[in-house]
Formats: sequence, C-alpha cells, structure tokens
Amino acid sequence: MNNNSINLLQTAIVADFKQRLSGVSVSLYAGEFSGLSASKVRIKTPAVLVDFSQADEVSDTGTEQLDVDCQFTAYVITQTANSTTNRNVNAQELGEQVLRSLPNNRFGLRQISKPTQLKLKPAASPYFIKNSLGVVMVRWNQTLRLGDSVWDGNGVVPTEIWLGIAPEIGIPHIDDYWRIS
Repeated sequence: MNNNSINLLQTAIVADFKQRLSGVSVSLYAGEFSGLSASKVRIKTPAVLVDFSQADEVSDTGTEQLDVDCQFTAYVITQTANSTTNRNVNAQELGEQVLRSLPNNRFGLRQISKPTQLKLKPAASPYFIKNSLGVVMVRWNQTLRLGDSVWDGNGVVPTEIWLGIAPEIGIPHIDDYWRIS
C-alpha cells in the first residue's frame, strides 16, 4: 500500500529540517507573506517555513498510480536588530544549510525521487528591509508517486502472458492466442 501524499511529504520535510537545524523555528508555511499579512504575523527568528507550491503530472504509470512533480519552497528568515547590512548575510548562511541538506534526501519516504532543480534566491521587500529581516527562498522539486498499484494487494496475480492480434481478440478468439510466457 502506498501511503504517499503531498501533506505527508511536507510534514516529513519539516521534521527533517527540525532535526538538522538546531535553534531554528521550523514549521509549515501558512501564508505569512501573502498580501498585507506579513506586517500582522509574528515569526520567531531564525525560522524556516516550508511551503508546497504546486504539483504537475509527470506520468501515468499504467498502474492506476500517478507520478506528480511537486515544487516546495523553504522561506528562510533571519533578523539582525538595527542592521539592514547584515540581515541577508545571516539568511543566506541559513539558506545554504537548507540547500546542502537536500541532495539525495527522500525524507524517509519511499516512491519519491531525489530533489531536483535546487535554487537559492533572495527575497526583498520594503517591509523586510524596514524590519531588518533577511529572507531567502530555497526551492526544489521532487517527484512523488500517489495512489496504490492495481498490481499490489490480494487480487489476481498474472502467471502467464498470452498474445492475441487485433481484431481477433477477446473471449470469442481465445483459441487464436499464443502463450509467450
């Protein structure tokens, strides 16, 4: 049974970062930077907020499962009191720690790819500068297999493979098939 879900992966990412980043507040992103809400939200810094950004279908596996390419963003936030000069230095250093933790990291899950398309990017806004906040974004993609395979479980497991050629297929043409395995 495949218990994978986007929420499970995001939760596993948060747990992994909490273990790796001592003294850093790590949590799920809950829209702290949308619209005017940034000025109304208290964030204990240093912080890493993990956001699921989107998922795109990669392939149909032929097993009734679906592979989706998920994009995640870790917002890395630091604050240097009364210093607009050093605010990004600290955020970039913490962002590099997050980035270095990603290669080959499957966050303890199965049927998931290694992270790809790793990016580290600064975020700037007048609000961040005014409040001496350093913010960088670490982005990556991971392909996740969703759903159960029709070939798993207690159903009928094929033991022989027979080949028929259309249009002579189906039960009326059972004698026209060749056993190939």
